[in-house]
Amino acid sequence: MPVLVNAAHRSVARTLVARLLAEGGQVRALAAAGVAALRTSGVFTAVGDPDDEGLLEAACTGVHTLVHLAGGLGGDPDVVRAEGRAVANAAAGAGVRRVLLVTLAGAAPDADDPLRRAHAEVAAAVAALDVPSVEVRVGLVDTPAVRGLLRAAGPPPELLDVPVAPVAAADLVEVLVALDAARSRATDGHLVLAATGPDVTLGAVLADGGGRRGARLPTPAARAAVMTTLAGPWTGSDPSVPSAWDVLGLLPGGAPGTAT
Repeated sequence: MPVLVNAAHRSVARTLVARLLAEGGQVRALAAAGVAALRTSGVFTAVGDPDDEGLLEAACTGVHTLVHLAGGLGGDPDVVRAEGRAVANAAAGAGVRRVLLVTLAGAAPDADDPLRRAHAEVAAAVAALDVPSVEVRVGLVDTPAVRGLLRAAGPPPELLDVPVAPVAAADLVEVLVALDAARSRATDGHLVLAATGPDVTLGAVLADGGGRRGARLPTPAARAAVMTTLAGPWTGSDPSVPSAWDVLGLLPGGAPGTAT
């Protein structure tokens, strides 16, 4: 049975589609742009926004696993909630067998920043489904777009020492590919895993160079929201949240690790 990747016009989700195809999987997607390339690669692709519940439910017919990456740094909490509701309702309506969800590390109902609170609401909606689900809480996903956003935002000095536990996009994709491959071992309930990187600071990430040119923040409010999210927490020591790397037998960088 196929896997459906929601919002496949976004860079990490699109990379995931390519990796799942490379593994020989049956892949579907919902995307708002870049549809021709997805279809040319053999992906059955529905055209629309990630919060279009009716379209997403129709695309999920006969799907085993629905994958959704909630909005990352710079995401609009209202959009995150709307997309999350669509995912939960579509999964229930279409009868998918499992949901894989990516949220920010530190997502909690009482988090200091609105984006993490929105992620917690989405996670709660997915956890309430009558199917197994896996939530992967990630550190700062390190992509050219994110670095460009960081440079455009210009973090103040007091945030440069914040550990952001950066995770390469390719490493996050490998976690999701491994989870899809392990679908037959899924059990009832909502499993939460942590996929965070080393305690590298925001300043170190910025000093490393790179980043997409032309990124900009349209309003002071948008910049303030990014700063609030950057303040974290990006790392945690909750013993109830196991490491995705350990559980799946992976090491960041794509090298095989030792499963626990």
